[in-house]
This record gives sequence, structure tokens and C-alpha cells, in this order.
Amino acid sequence: MAQNLTFKLACVYFFVFLDILLQTVTDPFPESVPSGGATVSVPQALLVFLGQLLSSTTVSISLSILLAETKAATHGNYSLIGREFWPNYAGIGVCLIIMLVEKLYRLVGSVFSGDDYIDVWNYPGYTFVFMCFKLSTLVQYACVLHGTNHLLAQPHLISE
Repeated sequence: MAQNLTFKLACVYFFVFLDILLQTVTDPFPESVPSGGATVSVPQALLVFLGQLLSSTTVSISLSILLAETKAATHGNYSLIGREFWPNYAGIGVCLIIMLVEKLYRLVGSVFSGDDYIDVWNYPGYTFVFMCFKLSTLVQYACVLHGTNHLLAQPHLISE
């Protein structure tokens, strides 16, 4: 059983790393666009958005799969898991909502204005929304990693 838990824990850490990598590589910054004006089409932007959403959701699902190993989950006492880990799921939920707001702001702004996808940086308030999104991803990672550490720090929660 410990080997199964170790594998699931490694999967959580791997998906967090993968999400950090994907979030870092796929968000275009004005400095990353060549002077020739490389453009990002709406279908490409939508594909990037779906990839980022999938990777963030995968992190949350991997934490849930790890929590399925607890004694409370195996005995059907999900209220105990809810009481112990509600801050983790609340942080993850807030992060996903802010991510949707940021991506929709960027996508709708570029579609309706006809501007390039990178020109969204000139829109009022976008920098603030983007910074809120990036800070919320840090909160998501902290919540996931805190959840795994909380689980490991309380061995009575882990099923045998």
C-alpha cells in the first residue's frame, strides 16, 4: 500500500511540475514576440487555454486521487476529508475561476477588437488580471502541496 501511495504522491508532484512548465511556456509576453510581429490566432489561443485548463484540472484530480487513499474515504466518511482539506479545495477552485476570467478577458478582447492576441497587454486592467491569475496559480500549488504534506504528516489518515 505504501508503494501505491508513493506512486500517487509522485504523480501529484509531477503534475504540479508539468503545470508550472506549461503555464510558463505558453503565456505570451510582449517581450517574447519577435519584432516581425508573430501573431497567435484565436484557435491557437483556445488550444493553449484548453491545455492550461486541463493541466490545472489534472493537478486537482491527482490530489483527489491521493486523498482517496485515506481511511475516511475508504470508509465513506467524506465529511472528514471535507473538514480536513476544505482550504485546499477552496484555493484550487478560486484559482480555476481566476484562470477562466483571465483567459476569457484575453480571448474576448482579441476577438471583438480585432487586435492581435498579444495586444491584450494594452487593454485597461489586463496586467492586474494577469498578475492576479499568476498569484492564484501560486496559491493553487501551495494548496496542493500543503494538502499532500498535511496528509503525510497525519499517518492516522492514511489507510493501511
